[in-house]
Amino acid sequence: MKKELNKLYIVEEGDTIEGIAKKYKKNEITILINNSILPTMIKKGYILIIK
Repeated sequence: MKKELNKLYIVEEGDTIEGIAKKYKKNEITILINNSILPTMIKKGYILIIK
């Protein structure tokens, strides 16, 4: 069984949760919950964990 590792993503200027979710083929809500954040908290330089 292959186990996938978590990825780190550093938010860049103009990024949105929707765009990041599409890039990694993940659900927006899942990204928010996994990082314990709200969409308004996303700012340049913020590090997100993508599971």
